[in-house]
Amino acid sequence: MLALRGGGGVNNDQLSNTLAGINIATGIQGWVMPEKTMAMYGVDSISDEEKFMLRGLMGANIVQGVTMLAETQLDIGKAVGIPMLGIAVSTASQVPLLKKLDVSTDMVIGTAVVLAALGELARRGTINENVAGNINNVWLLLISVSEMFKQQAVLESFGWTNSTPLTKSLMENFSFTKASTGLFLLISKLTGKRGLGLAACAASNTCNCIVTFTRADKVGLKKGGLLVWTALSSAIALLAFRNENA
Repeated sequence: MLALRGGGGVNNDQLSNTLAGINIATGIQGWVMPEKTMAMYGVDSISDEEKFMLRGLMGANIVQGVTMLAETQLDIGKAVGIPMLGIAVSTASQVPLLKKLDVSTDMVIGTAVVLAALGELARRGTINENVAGNINNVWLLLISVSEMFKQQAVLESFGWTNSTPLTKSLMENFSFTKASTGLFLLISKLTGKRGLGLAACAASNTCNCIVTFTRADKVGLKKGGLLVWTALSSAIALLAFRNENA
């Protein structure tokens, strides 16, 4: 599908659009059909708690794809507000499920409102590109990494003290995906080269897949799909890097 030798004539805009399209398509599928999506990875049934985490991950995938499209079609200044708005919408739409799980939604709603407000201000240009970028660096990168190291504390904030391995795995995937989106925006901004931002994002996605692969047996996931994602992400990362350094 993607020729590695000499870049195969595939430029970075095409690579970015390809990854964005895949993220959006799989994200929508996973959001609408969470049970069927997990069945593709060998999980026959999921709890509402696991569904919440899966939909959070799928929302982050969609946001990553839309951010890439906006940055490619418009510019980095127009893309910085999208993660905030997108995650806000994804989070808010999960409130009914959280109420079903008897989870206090005050913190969740508050987070969604703050992110939506910041995203809209960034979209309008009220918050300039640099300030919006710094906000993204904090919550997409620093907070996401913090979530990975303090996973149990985050789960307990929802009242979940005995979460399943699948819930924990999906949560780490969610945090990893946000961090990958943050890397895309940060590296693109710092270097002025979208291809390097894409390479960093795809490389981070590859790491996400590899880490998930190492715990697949414990979580109950089939490894075939993870191998496909690993190969695809690593190929995009390598091609994007080569294109920028050709």
